[in-house]
Amino acid sequence: MVECIRQLKNTFVLIPYPSDYNTEIIFPRQHLLRRKNRIVVFNDLQKFFEPGKDILKLIDKIKEQDWHILANCRTVEEWETVKRLWGISSNILEPIEIPEVDENFALQVAALNGIPLPSYFDRKNIGTIFVNLDEMRLRYNSKISNTQKQILIAIKKLLFVGVNNSKGEILLSSIKELTGLLPLQLTDPEWLDNLTGIIEKGFVSGSHLAVVPEQVYFDLIIEPQLSIGDIINDIIKISGENNRVLNKLIYSAETSEKAIDIIREFQKASIKLDVYHYNIAIAKQKSEREGKRLLDEMIKKGIPPDVVTYTTLIHLCKDYNLAVALKTEMIKKEIAPNVITYSTLINLCKDYNLAVSLKNEMIKKGIAPNVVTYTTLIHLCKDYNLAVALKTEMIKKGIMPDVVTYTTLIHLCKDYNLAVALKTEMIKKEITPDVVTYNTLIHLCKDYNLAVALKTEMIKKGITPDVVTYNTLIHLCKDYNLAVALKTEMIKKGITPDVVTYNTLLEKAENEGDTIKWIIEFCSTDLIPNARTAASLEKAIPLFVASSRLNEMFDMLLRFNPILFFSLISNFDIDIVSKFILEFPTEIKSTDFNKLGFVNYYLHQKRTDLAKNFLDIC
Repeated sequence: MVECIRQLKNTFVLIPYPSDYNTEIIFPRQHLLRRKNRIVVFNDLQKFFEPGKDILKLIDKIKEQDWHILANCRTVEEWETVKRLWGISSNILEPIEIPEVDENFALQVAALNGIPLPSYFDRKNIGTIFVNLDEMRLRYNSKISNTQKQILIAIKKLLFVGVNNSKGEILLSSIKELTGLLPLQLTDPEWLDNLTGIIEKGFVSGSHLAVVPEQVYFDLIIEPQLSIGDIINDIIKISGENNRVLNKLIYSAETSEKAIDIIREFQKASIKLDVYHYNIAIAKQKSEREGKRLLDEMIKKGIPPDVVTYTTLIHLCKDYNLAVALKTEMIKKEIAPNVITYSTLINLCKDYNLAVSLKNEMIKKGIAPNVVTYTTLIHLCKDYNLAVALKTEMIKKGIMPDVVTYTTLIHLCKDYNLAVALKTEMIKKEITPDVVTYNTLIHLCKDYNLAVALKTEMIKKGITPDVVTYNTLIHLCKDYNLAVALKTEMIKKGITPDVVTYNTLLEKAENEGDTIKWIIEFCSTDLIPNARTAASLEKAIPLFVASSRLNEMFDMLLRFNPILFFSLISNFDIDIVSKFILEFPTEIKSTDFNKLGFVNYYLHQKRTDLAKNFLDIC
């Protein structure tokens, strides 16, 4: 991402690195800022949230200087971790998830650039369309020497934990230090020769002083199964028990299980764990019960929990009463709840009056509500006038509404003209509407042409429509061909249709051919069908029967949507289904899921003989 940002024309880009900032950024002098756009990039946002770093103060200073902020987290999970641990609200940073690359869109991108689509591309990284991974695998396996492989593995370990300089480069001195742990006795000229070979083969760019790795190659080609234990043991030998490095390791865990694995590896390496390590690991967990196990463990080890620990656990709760019990527990331990704790509790309770009592309680304790507290209350109240009164109250207290506040108000009002007036008001207050604001407005207006005008307006303001925008437009338009054109347009813009898109098109289809076409296309995706999809498919069954294409429908469903297949076959004569099963390829019908589905189907039909025959075949 950073390299893409650097290439922007008419843009001044500042890229501070977490290793060397102290809440200060040296901005260029005003006479140098004649170019319109000014962007500060926080690459790997989670690295900036470490003990002793006041990121919120830094963000305020950046906004005072009239710069835009672009922050990058590699995964949604990392963004959720940052939000849980430090209470990042939408008025500070608004999340935008980059969608996975749809294969049709990938083919279009490749064709526009005059290249074939590689045999493998990473759906989360459109850049891999331009990367020939097969060629690079061949180079790594046959043209990279064992010494060069050891150097590349060392670079991967350093890349994984973010051991780099202020420019984001990995210093050769760090690589030498790490490979020094291995039986590699290289002179300086030999080092230079090996590094030159690695650069020439395209795995890194740089010089004899520092290198910048090509992330995709290091993720997918160079030891993709490298164990966390190997990384931890080697990195600690050169960096010591550096908290920035250790925290980064936990942040980088892709799952809750891996976060715990890293904690266990720390323990094996006799690293002294602290509350920060455990807080990050707890934030990675899927449920309060999993997080509570880590809390119990840290208490047994004599590590006292803090307000972040308990607030994170409360965030993991699905049950309000359980969350209140945790709040009671933390108070007994003399850990005072803060505004984030209370805002999280308010978000969990479904009853507006109960939420108001929590707000009053926090005020009595001297804890001032913030924009998140009030916006959550506005979301909970069903009455528009009451929501406006809350907005007035927060302004009187010096708390300015944000884009989420206004969007929630727009959602609550049923009148389109009133919604437009709210949008005008927020713009006057220099609060920029986002894609959710516009989607809510489009949903409120009943006129298709007016909805298209809103879409045009949002694009002019630099706001990119998403799948919800297009789904609403497709729903509003009365002309079937226009609906199909909208679906084509969204794909060209890299927006992947979802189950709602296909459900709407199925319902709008004007003839048998179109209905069958959308079912075939839907079945070729990995989308999970819902009740609307099932209803459309049941209506379409006679069409497939009449056109002698029932086996084709069965084939598609079993290959791509087996859940839907098994929900539909009970509508058919058992002889028809059995004949299909006998003719279907064994490697697909004998997968664990499908085998269980067929056996259950036969048993439900009280045909244990057919169930036994099926198991014998498979």
